Amino acid sequence: MGKPTEQVRDLTMRRDRYQCVRCGKPLDNTMASLHHRRLRSHPFDGLHKPSNLIWLCGSGTTGCHGWVHAHPAEAETDGYIVHAWDDPKTVQVTYHGLGPCTLNDDGSIIRTVIYHEVGPDTPYDPNYIDMLLNRW
Repeated sequence: MGKPTEQVRDLTMRRDRYQCVRCGKPLDNTMASLHHRRLRSHPFDGLHKPSNLIWLCGSGTTGCHGWVHAHPAEAETDGYIVHAWDDPKTVQVTYHGLGPCTLNDDGSIIRTVIYHEVGPDTPYDPNYIDMLLNRW
């Protein structure tokens, strides 16, 4: 089964902005661990690929990493856990401060922009879309 290479660990840490994906806590001076979204108990060819890996504070029993394993239904809703039959590249994960994102194996991240319905009584704000797109 092995483990992620140092190159993949570094790539995912940069992608995750040296922060816990779930709570946003900086990971430079705290316990952090690399979490497999599709769990290691369900091995597949992409087990150690960047799309399947996110950085969380804590260990498998503490911090956000502990929370993910203690609350699998909620963690699945936010994409922190992926079913054994799903491909992590197709399951969005919720990033703290960014919202839903898709992870690619090249280490890139695609943020999903959520457009809100604007009704006839909503004042028009030409900067609204720019504000949404520039939040990151």
